[in-house]
Amino acid sequence: MISIFDWMCLYWQIGLLLVVGLREFIKPKERNIYVMAICASSLILVQGQAWWVLSVFDATGDLTLNHINKIISAEGASLANLYIGLSVTCFFSTYFYLSRNSQSIVTSTTSVSLHSSNLKITNYILLFWVIFFATIAVVIMGGVEAIISKPGQFMGRGATVFLVLVHVGRLPLIKALVASQKITLVSVSLFGFVALFQLFNGRGWMLFFLLQLCIAVNYCRRELSRKWMVGGVAIFLFVIFIFGMYRHFTSISESIGMDGLAAYISKYSGEDNPINWFYSTSLESFTGLAGLLTFQDSFGDIANDFGLSNLGFWIRLVPYQFRMDDSYPFVVWDEYITGLYAYPDSITRSGYESFYVHFGLIGVLAIGVLFSYFANKFHSAMINPSKNRFLVAIFSAYIILPLYGNLFFIFFYSMTELINIILFSFITLFSRFIWMANEKK
Repeated sequence: MISIFDWMCLYWQIGLLLVVGLREFIKPKERNIYVMAICASSLILVQGQAWWVLSVFDATGDLTLNHINKIISAEGASLANLYIGLSVTCFFSTYFYLSRNSQSIVTSTTSVSLHSSNLKITNYILLFWVIFFATIAVVIMGGVEAIISKPGQFMGRGATVFLVLVHVGRLPLIKALVASQKITLVSVSLFGFVALFQLFNGRGWMLFFLLQLCIAVNYCRRELSRKWMVGGVAIFLFVIFIFGMYRHFTSISESIGMDGLAAYISKYSGEDNPINWFYSTSLESFTGLAGLLTFQDSFGDIANDFGLSNLGFWIRLVPYQFRMDDSYPFVVWDEYITGLYAYPDSITRSGYESFYVHFGLIGVLAIGVLFSYFANKFHSAMINPSKNRFLVAIFSAYIILPLYGNLFFIFFYSMTELINIILFSFITLFSRFIWMANEKK
């Protein structure tokens, strides 16, 4: 049963995150945008679902809850709530320890000299690049109508590599912001197109792109005002709830019609509510850990794999034809490495769940410490103009990944960004050669 202690533990977590988030929100000239992103995301993705699960147990009086493919017991939910509460406390303590010597954000940088013709060549090459690979991706996905009517259902169907290539188009705007270069209409349009295109293929990626943009603007151009921050949260909620509801509707409906969509929205706006829809259909960190602890209570202690099961990521870099061919050892290796993960009951391995499998309770506590540590490190790097703030802005946006993804996701996103940056560097270099050749004439 859910006790008063469980609710007090949850409210304790929410209180600590609000204290940290609001403290940064009201700061002038030294706001740590990474800390605010962690607090906002955690409150929605983790503590929000914890509140929903505890409320269901309280309202029904049941001892178990069936959540998608998981069976969660009241005891498992209580223990998960306690462990995450300890992790949030570690985050809170580490944050205040590291924030004792806070520094003001330096938004003025020396402008990087780059000829406007060179910028135009780079932008137009990327414009052609994005249109070309986006067209290929659309064809593979079945056309524009298929993308709109079935958003987010095409990853892994051969289009992923072309989506990654399309993502290069957003980098000119971020580079220009960080390096104090001229902001062009083409670079803004490319970023907007890439973000919108990705929205219909994967909400998470699109939100990370927007966070990268916010980081670049906040630290390198002009500190974001509180109104813009609130607007960012509003966009986040729209993508997660409103667009997410449409995406879920299209995934469970054979045909897409306005009558069916209106009935679906009416159900979750009248009889039910969007909050219940979101947490009942989402695979977030809390239910991942609660399901794991329920499994452990039923079947005994699990064997920690110390992260070795994530090595399967590198096998997936092998081309599909070779990786799935039984005459090669990749299938056997993948089965062995995957088998090291001691909890087989997850479609998506959430952060708290996977860190518990890897390292036990210490792993859950470590997430809280690491969140504060890396948020402080990234913040310090972005206020230092001598650092490569372009790379920091790109890779640091994924700091919130452990809230809902495992180490596999970190490897995957880092690899795609590395590919994008290398391609962008080659395109920039190529455009410079073209410009220099024209200048000699």
